[in-house]
Amino acid sequence: MTQSQVRALAPDREDLSCVARLLTAAPLEDVAMLASPLVTEIGWVIHLASESGFALIGCRRVQLHRDELANLLGMADSQAACFSNGVACVLLLRRENALHHAGAFIQNVVKEIKSRRELGVPASLLFFAMPCLSAVLQTVHCTRIDSLPKLKSDAHRPDEPRYPDQEQLAVLIVSGRNFQAIAAELLDQLAEFELLGLKCLPRFPQLHAHFVAEQLLGGSGGGSEWRAAKPLMELPALTFVIRGVGLMHQLDAIAPHYPACSDYRLLHSTSWHQAYCLTRNLFADFELFECSERRPCLLTCPPPEASGASAEAATVLAQLRHPGPDRVVTHSYLLLSNSSSGKGASNDDQHWHLRAVARAARLVARDAFELDWLGLVRQLDTDEFQCAVRLQRENSVSALMCRRSALVEVLPARVAVAMPTNWREIATDFELLAASQQQQSAAASRYAANPSPPSTATAAGDCTGLLWRLPAADALPLLARLCDLLHRRGVRLIGLQSLRLEAATPGQCASLGRDLRLHRLEAAGHDGLSRDGGSQRRQVDAVLNNRNELIPGNYLVFILEGNLVSLGLRNYLNESLPPDTAGLLPQLGHPSVVYQTEDATAAAAHLANRLCMPLLPNDLIVCLDNN
Repeated sequence: MTQSQVRALAPDREDLSCVARLLTAAPLEDVAMLASPLVTEIGWVIHLASESGFALIGCRRVQLHRDELANLLGMADSQAACFSNGVACVLLLRRENALHHAGAFIQNVVKEIKSRRELGVPASLLFFAMPCLSAVLQTVHCTRIDSLPKLKSDAHRPDEPRYPDQEQLAVLIVSGRNFQAIAAELLDQLAEFELLGLKCLPRFPQLHAHFVAEQLLGGSGGGSEWRAAKPLMELPALTFVIRGVGLMHQLDAIAPHYPACSDYRLLHSTSWHQAYCLTRNLFADFELFECSERRPCLLTCPPPEASGASAEAATVLAQLRHPGPDRVVTHSYLLLSNSSSGKGASNDDQHWHLRAVARAARLVARDAFELDWLGLVRQLDTDEFQCAVRLQRENSVSALMCRRSALVEVLPARVAVAMPTNWREIATDFELLAASQQQQSAAASRYAANPSPPSTATAAGDCTGLLWRLPAADALPLLARLCDLLHRRGVRLIGLQSLRLEAATPGQCASLGRDLRLHRLEAAGHDGLSRDGGSQRRQVDAVLNNRNELIPGNYLVFILEGNLVSLGLRNYLNESLPPDTAGLLPQLGHPSVVYQTEDATAAAAHLANRLCMPLLPNDLIVCLDNN
């Protein structure tokens, strides 16, 4: 090789000095990156940091104060106001000459976020880079960013969610050499859920590593637990806590795509109790923040003071320890109406009530709803009648909203359904239904204090009052079955309402049977009873006491057009819905018994009047007792 060729390959003295200066001026440096509450794509930010050569050495979600940001960090007033308006996130990043590259990194992140959604704010309100000085870390509450609380044991075991539409809690731990990219992907995929806590650790301390291995890997002591905990003590890890509806289903779908390997390992909790134990031993109270915008149950469930929930939940940990708002039994309404129920409606339209109630009851029974009240209500402004069904269950409003599209599909044509979409509507738009229920309960309670004989009614035909006793549980399947049977016989419904007889008012139960002269509906047969006289007698004894009075319980009151003989119901109901038939109604706690009124039309009118039942327009009951 000639001298000119050597001179061409080797840089001159000036170039060598420039390279030396760069090598001595580019040591590893730490930078604190502050993401404002407007940045919700934390997983995406961590992913871009990894691609830009930044190593994540710590992170924490913090609530900052405006004065501290303006006075100590030198932020402008607009910046300080934005960064203190919510929960910000502090990322500690490490790279050679990190402060020099922070500006380009922020520009790259802002550009990527703009490609995903519309920002509407300048980049200065999204990120703020600072050197990792002690004063800076103290201002953003990150002086001991990798500290862990002491291990604590708690005998309290929080209740697990009973239904998939309730909130679920999970703790995820991603450890290994490539933890940063994998954790960023998981955070991005789970961005729809509420992020409660986020923490990055260079390694787990020995006691905490053994605790995590025992909780998530089933370590039972000895060598197996040590082998499970060893990677946690040697490699960095990112831990985060998330909460939301359908969370476990989403994790079950995501986890198989991240099998354990030499570069990373994904661990996650499988129950609320397990996640709660991990959260309280890996996060302090000041490291956890809730986000009400990601909790739809706050709109569909009553506030704690309205639901009677504990007022202790002042911190996130206390909230996780006690049942949330979606664990409280609440009420919701179904309001069924038909646009073709006025004059000129077809015969099929006039029978929509039984079909609509039957199909709605059968559908909501699948989600463990319980029937609390049922009745016809009259709209004061339009004078139209609607079927109102009051249901109860944990998280009832949200669960019923999830069934809205299915209800629309199964209901008869031209039957519309309305339901509350949030808790406030229960006390406003649906207050008429609540008032109707209270009026019915108050009217029923007057039986004991003011019994009176049935009133007279002028009738152009017959009508019949039926009382059907509901079981203590699973009343909705029986309601659906009964409405279907009545609809098959072409029965026209005039009045419908539920009735609750309380044990605290025994006179109320006695006056019903005496005042209305109710008697058991039975098919003609042996000894005037049904096919099995002894079995039927035992069924009746279960709902009547020795004085022939109704025992307390829940009943359905039907006012039907026609009498039982003309309608063919005397034998039909007992043959189609015998009280002791377990095949048709499995797992019902109590037998169902039907009663009918004797002086059909007059007693039915009196029954409707005493219960303040609004009756559909008809030519049968002309006048009612107005006392």
